Amino acid sequence: MWRPAALVTAGLLIGYLPLWRAFFHEIHVGAKPASSLVSHVLSGAYNLYCLFVSESIAPWVWGLNLSVAAAIAISLAILCFYGPRPALRYAAFFLFVLAIMSAMGIVTTKRIMLIAPWLLLRLALPSHLGAGSRKTSRNGRQPPRMN
Repeated sequence: MWRPAALVTAGLLIGYLPLWRAFFHEIHVGAKPASSLVSHVLSGAYNLYCLFVSESIAPWVWGLNLSVAAAIAISLAILCFYGPRPALRYAAFFLFVLAIMSAMGIVTTKRIMLIAPWLLLRLALPSHLGAGSRKTSRNGRQPPRMN
């Protein structure tokens, strides 16, 4: 049982042999990003924009950009003010990981897709599930249904 695992491990170690020198150099010297804090913040904001829209709609096309930025801000505000508490936690986790990735300078549109479900599913599910679980008004009665 251990023999296949040992063969795979040995194959990976040998396959990555050309990269070991660079890996150990980065461990000893460390990465030194040449960019500023402002560029990290703007990179994080751009990748958040690309998460909702796409890289194909450039942020410098002001006609589309302003309406899209407003829609993103309204969606996040609705989630913050009216979303259930678990949705807020996952959105906070997403923003925390996005901030860490931005501070490290490693945020890209490919990497942000790994954490995207924490935010996008939390935005989509309450709007879908909200139709069946309506809140009651202050007097305890449910508001009338609109068909």
